[in-house]
Amino acid sequence: MGTACRTALAALPLCFTGRALLTGGVYAPIDVAYLFEPLASLASKVGVRSVSNPMLSDVYAQFLPWNAALRWAVAHHEWPLWNPFELCGNVLAAAAQSAPYHPLTLLGVLLPPADALTFAATAGYFLAALGAFLLIRSLGVRESAAFFGAAAWAFSTYVVSFTHTAHGNATGPTDWVCSPSAFFLDQKPTWTSNGFFTVNWGRRRRSR
Repeated sequence: MGTACRTALAALPLCFTGRALLTGGVYAPIDVAYLFEPLASLASKVGVRSVSNPMLSDVYAQFLPWNAALRWAVAHHEWPLWNPFELCGNVLAAAAQSAPYHPLTLLGVLLPPADALTFAATAGYFLAALGAFLLIRSLGVRESAAFFGAAAWAFSTYVVSFTHTAHGNATGPTDWVCSPSAFFLDQKPTWTSNGFFTVNWGRRRRSR
């Protein structure tokens, strides 16, 4: 991979998250909360004049509160096993939605909540782009075309609209499963290659 291509891939997520990173903003649909009371009457006071995408209500209404429960558990030196803030309590560690042991979730706990959201989106787009690039390159396609394909996948509606959700955690890195699988499928079948293919696709199916 050439230097220019490496630089472009590393900078690719900044097309979406760069503004938030440079201005200290938040790359998450938290403005959706100001569509309804008790926050709607405060929208103009905090500078919220319009909502970017009201369709992303699941992120602010479910996934961010679950992440807050995870952070509460960590701050109180507890394993994130149970969410005491949801009705009479609900599972937290065993829930795919909260994903407490996902690598980006674990790294995000080390950051302030607002910065963690922007970091997770940036890292998610980068991993999606890099995985797609490696997969396309493994098919013998030249770098420029592979970069175009990587950008198309990382910024596709299917990846972007599910950012900060459990579905996005499973969908974005799909190519990291496909790349080694494509390599093994290109080789003479062995017990190792068959086992690798089965385990990886099994994990992919279970993550959905």
